[in-house]
Amino acid sequence: MFGSQSRQTKADVVDKARAARAERALNKNHSGLMIKIQSHCRRYLYMTNLRKEVRSSVDEFTDKATQPTAIEIFNKMRWLLFIFQRNIDNTRLEKLCHRILSNMTIDDSPKLWYVTLAISNQYLPAWLYQAKKLLQICCEQLAIVKISKKNELEAMQLYLTMLVTFSSITSWKLINSKVLANKNFRPILQQICEQILLHLISNEFFINIKNFLWNSTRSGELKLSKISLSGVIVIIRRAFDVSRKNSKSLTQFMESIMAYPALLYHVKKISPESLSEFRESHILEVILDTYADGNKLSMITTSLGGYYSFSLLGNLIQLSQCSDKAWIDKLATFKSIIMYLLSYCHDQNSVKNSNATVHHPLFGWCSKSLTSQLQDSVTFIGQQFQYLWMPNAVQLFFNDIFEKSDEVSTDAASPGNVGESSKKKKGLFGRVFSKRQIKEFILPSTKVKTDSELIKRVCSTCAMYNTAISTLPEMRTDILTGISYYYGLLEPLWKFIYTLYQEEGPQIFHENSLKLSDTISLTTLFCNCCCHLITIVDDIEMYQENKPFTLDELVKMAAILNHMVFYAVWKLDVFTSSKSTGIKYSYEYRQMINAAHMLLMVLYDRNCRRSFTPENHWIIRELNYAEFTNAINEGANRSYVLLRKIAHVIPREKRVDLFRKLVADDKKSLGIFANSSTGRPSYTYITINRSRLLEDGYEQLTQLPAEAIKRTIKVQFVNEQGLHEAGIDESGVFKEFLEETIKKAFDPGLNLFKVTCGDEPRLYPSPTSYIHDNHLSLFEFVGRMLGKAVYEGLIMEVPLALFFLNNVLGGQHSALYSCIDELPSLDPELYKNLNYVKNYEDDVEDLGLTFSFDEDVLGKIITHDLKYGGQSIPVTNENKLSYIHLMAHFRLCKQLKKQTAAFVKGFHSVIKPQWLQVFSGPELQLLIAGENTTISILDLKKCTKYLGGYHSKHRVIQWLWDVLKNDFSEEDRCKFLKFVTSCSKPPLQGFSNLQPPFTIRYVEAENEEDRESIGRVFLRALSIPNRRNQSPSRLPTASTCFNLLKLPNYHSKQILREKLRYAIQSNSGFELS
Repeated sequence: MFGSQSRQTKADVVDKARAARAERALNKNHSGLMIKIQSHCRRYLYMTNLRKEVRSSVDEFTDKATQPTAIEIFNKMRWLLFIFQRNIDNTRLEKLCHRILSNMTIDDSPKLWYVTLAISNQYLPAWLYQAKKLLQICCEQLAIVKISKKNELEAMQLYLTMLVTFSSITSWKLINSKVLANKNFRPILQQICEQILLHLISNEFFINIKNFLWNSTRSGELKLSKISLSGVIVIIRRAFDVSRKNSKSLTQFMESIMAYPALLYHVKKISPESLSEFRESHILEVILDTYADGNKLSMITTSLGGYYSFSLLGNLIQLSQCSDKAWIDKLATFKSIIMYLLSYCHDQNSVKNSNATVHHPLFGWCSKSLTSQLQDSVTFIGQQFQYLWMPNAVQLFFNDIFEKSDEVSTDAASPGNVGESSKKKKGLFGRVFSKRQIKEFILPSTKVKTDSELIKRVCSTCAMYNTAISTLPEMRTDILTGISYYYGLLEPLWKFIYTLYQEEGPQIFHENSLKLSDTISLTTLFCNCCCHLITIVDDIEMYQENKPFTLDELVKMAAILNHMVFYAVWKLDVFTSSKSTGIKYSYEYRQMINAAHMLLMVLYDRNCRRSFTPENHWIIRELNYAEFTNAINEGANRSYVLLRKIAHVIPREKRVDLFRKLVADDKKSLGIFANSSTGRPSYTYITINRSRLLEDGYEQLTQLPAEAIKRTIKVQFVNEQGLHEAGIDESGVFKEFLEETIKKAFDPGLNLFKVTCGDEPRLYPSPTSYIHDNHLSLFEFVGRMLGKAVYEGLIMEVPLALFFLNNVLGGQHSALYSCIDELPSLDPELYKNLNYVKNYEDDVEDLGLTFSFDEDVLGKIITHDLKYGGQSIPVTNENKLSYIHLMAHFRLCKQLKKQTAAFVKGFHSVIKPQWLQVFSGPELQLLIAGENTTISILDLKKCTKYLGGYHSKHRVIQWLWDVLKNDFSEEDRCKFLKFVTSCSKPPLQGFSNLQPPFTIRYVEAENEEDRESIGRVFLRALSIPNRRNQSPSRLPTASTCFNLLKLPNYHSKQILREKLRYAIQSNSGFELS
């Protein structure tokens, strides 16, 4: 019992002791805290009193009218910096800085100069510490100043002056004073300035300057005076000079200064003299030496992100233009840096599986939106990028191609000078085609190898420009204009490509070629530039002056491109998804094929309008049509891609057959050929009054669905007396209705369509068709009817304007569409006048043109503005290209937009657009109106059918063919064909495609025509004339709806010839069948 109590007592004692120790420790801690609190309170009270005393002393000191000495200022500044608090002591600091700067301007007063203390061993350490701290505060204050306020604007100027003054000894009067007459303190003082700058740089100098620049920016523009900006550039240059070998400091310079949006643009605009600071410091050379290693550049771009890397790129490009030529030895490094930054910006800002996209003024559609500050600067950055494709830059980058020449001076860099130089050439595009001497390698005797250093340098330049085009889609036109308009550049590039093609063969452009990578960028850039240039070259320049290439060169170019694209489409199936084929082609190769295809189609479209190639030049002999047909039947994607992109490689006859097969398949799917037992009605009845042909057709057919239009339509005509005409419509009467309806609708007198000017009048929608209340519905109906004619294979002699045919094909929505190219097919005179304006050598304003177009509408002049306020905007040398394009666009597109859209809608409701993609505009015209060739009597004879006793051996029939072949001229044969078919042109691909087939029927005397007997038919078959019933006065007649000729049994060849010629020239009447 006693032991238990003892153990409990011992535990209590231990607990009490532990508690006592804890209490003592707590009391000790409390005492320590109290001491610290008392210490802080005493310090606070002391500092408060000290600050009051110092501030009072500084205020008293700065209010004195007398000039203080440097030591007095130093001591006051020392105390002020010790107790300095922002927003409280700013004014005092500024007053002391004013004292310092004021004393620095007094001559021969070393005691007043603040920097005099720097040559004193007693004061130097403390002075250097004070100067570093003072300028650091100035720099930090500069970063937060708001120049919108007047007092802060004055403070900004003061801080800048302090930094400029004490970052260099150049303005110190001490250097030239008598005090230092026999002493060389210059190196020591320069070293002091460098130490001050290094201290500032280590304390975020470049970041503070960047913040100051941002605070001085409004709506993207730098709102600094010339003097202030000059000061900023001076201290930036000095800081760069002392830190150029420090990679960390250089990185801060790149991220803060060089990445500030459009910095050099603002410097050139506000203080162009300050650009010399960048040049004298050789900033570009240092950057190229430091960042030749891609890893260092990668670290900077990762830190900056896509948009600020874009700003860095803009400043680097402009920096290359204002730097001296010492950096040209590092041209390869510069190109690689530009390419890297462009690719990085493209990768960072492109849309990557994101539905929420925004539009960037230069990058196009992006995945990230811009901040408001960056958004305002984009325009200026875009102007910096223009330097990359200005004449002197193009000359520099392609210097390997040209001999050294002084033709293009450095002044060519400015847009104004470019305009002045272009005036000296004949015509606007004279400078584009100026001949330059080219180095020996492009001569026929010279061998060009893909692995040569020359080729590699040229291709690296091309790769840089290709990257710029893909990264900056919104500037594509500017880039291509800058490169392709450069004096004679495209000629040597073409000679490069053609010489390589001759040396290596066509396989040089195949994806599996080992040497393709060496030339892919060159080919891509050439195709893009050539495509851009050829679209604006007029016919005189191209066909007569052979600009930019001779026609022979264009023929060779088309052959190479045709083979290249065909191989990629048919052999490699490049345009099919890699998921389907299992083969993934490089982005660069697909980019080259796309560029080659665009140029190929530009040449093909130009050739369609006015041929410059030999016959069958575009057809690829390697294409096995049976293989192609099998691919279509199997649904192979490459066959449809070939039809969509390069259908011209297939002979036209095969494409027409394919079109007719598609139509036949469509009819089969609609059951048009099915029997009535199927329960599906295959025809529609309409009743047409001959006096209201177009109106009745419009009222009864316009409401029918497209499927009903495609089916058989039976017509019952009503004559002028209101009686139904005799005859059974077995498609022949409908053909007559279709012919007459289309003839009336396209009659210019109705004002739905007008006729173009020129030697070959063509039809196009009338701009004033709105005089008809329902003119758009009428256009849709006419489009349907013409589509129905094509659907049924009927030939309608309707000559349509080429630009209108291209619109039917959908060419107006193509990326290659050019209003200027199409304008001659509408108004050759306007096209000629616009070319006159384009090539006008003097001031265009003298012509008195404005951005407007006057139109005569029913005797009243209506003025249309080509752009907003166009009547008051004069056409000048600077905007005349815009005027030409706007005028062509207005006449071809804007003025006819609604009418064309309605017609195309109706036409496409019957003929599917994808069926037409295999044809060009002229080929579509042939499909509509027949072939514009000489009439083959032999072909017509072979495809003719005979009725009523006539046969191929009948003497009258033989006389007929002999007369047509030997006695009739080509004009007479055309009239004969129009007489019997209503169309003067043969059907596409021969008379075997004429529907219904051409038929000749025996005709007797009028009173016995309808009475037949076995004997009469027997006599006809034996070619024995029935003298009693011959009617020499009777003329041949025709039923054009059936393509039927009713030919009397004449007793002599001479009578047949005379009667037939009279009939076709007098267009003798139509007879019912």
